[in-house]
Amino acid sequence: MMKKTFLSSAIAVSLIAPAVSANDNAGWVGVFGEYYNPDNNKPEPTGYLEDGNGVGIEAGWHLSEDWAVRAELAKNYLGRKKSDIRGLDVEDEGIRVGADVLYFLTDDQWYVFSGLKHQEIEGQRTLLDLGFGKHWELSERWQGITEVAAYQDIDESLLDFGLKLGIAYKFGFSDDEGNNAAAAAVAAGGAAAVAATSGTEADSLTKDSDGDGVVDAKDLCAGSEAGVAVDAAGCAVVASTAAAVIDSDADGIADEMDKCADTPATDKVGADGCSVLTEQEVSVALNVNFANNSVEVANPNDPQFAEFAAFMKRFGKANAEVEGHSSAGGAASYNQKLSQQRAEAVRTLLIEQYGVDASRLTAKGYGESRLLDTSGTAAAAKRNRRIEVKVSATQVSAEQR
Repeated sequence: MMKKTFLSSAIAVSLIAPAVSANDNAGWVGVFGEYYNPDNNKPEPTGYLEDGNGVGIEAGWHLSEDWAVRAELAKNYLGRKKSDIRGLDVEDEGIRVGADVLYFLTDDQWYVFSGLKHQEIEGQRTLLDLGFGKHWELSERWQGITEVAAYQDIDESLLDFGLKLGIAYKFGFSDDEGNNAAAAAVAAGGAAAVAATSGTEADSLTKDSDGDGVVDAKDLCAGSEAGVAVDAAGCAVVASTAAAVIDSDADGIADEMDKCADTPATDKVGADGCSVLTEQEVSVALNVNFANNSVEVANPNDPQFAEFAAFMKRFGKANAEVEGHSSAGGAASYNQKLSQQRAEAVRTLLIEQYGVDASRLTAKGYGESRLLDTSGTAAAAKRNRRIEVKVSATQVSAEQR
């Protein structure tokens, strides 16, 4: 009878594993060993039981960031205070099967739990359990399990205790690692293309082929000789007039037509004697990665935060959005919440530690909607778990001769 019960219970718990992998939420399946201490006040026939060991399996899954449920099956081997009729020490075997509700206190590590268990060992008992434990992250997929539990017999005032040590494999995660260098190369290529386009447009408006100080678009006398004084149309001034031409700042434009006196000698000037100005888009980017299921900024003193704050100070009209992103593992609602918390953590850091004006920063979580890497390999979720902040501003500068 005991073997049939154990086999049917094992089948029931093992069926949870595919259910966990099919569920959108993160889950785990594990094995464990335990030390079990039965109440010494148990009546016969179980009153002779002494401390023993056990092995078991469990399967659980997260309902949300904080809550999870778990099914458990264990087999215990308990010693006897009495010997058999031959005077030999023997063990009694029994099974325990049931389910628990878990509440996680911090980052899927420490948790408390409670549930109901059915125990068969020299009879049947219903137990209410209460305990606490911790998941130890061994890798992206594996975690250690430690627990302490008390088991209260519902029908009698009997209290057992147990210590558990196990290992579990996590389902539902998609922790990957991508090629950051490839993404950086793509971004750099895009920036170069923008810069090249801007440069071409600027040349078409400021090109001065004959170097007479009048741009080609306004030069009616292309090909003027070097050193020859020209008028606003780029044409040489006649000899009788040339003697009277005065160019105080030596920019090639006579004072009577120069609207910008004393322009720097290094600046190119237009027909009005003013420096030729070019608008350039300048930008700064901020990238922050997070540990699995964490919202803590691990490197708050990274120089990139100070550089970002300096950029915001220099360009006082620029505003920025702090984007939070997550990997694809777990429920979409859980990832959305986690990415929002990460974005708010970086925004708070920039405001409180680096003095960025709070009104110029917003935080928004995008969850798993903007993955950088969809390869599904083991460390690309580390790349997908990130913060991105991009902000640009227009800088006006004078072209050089």
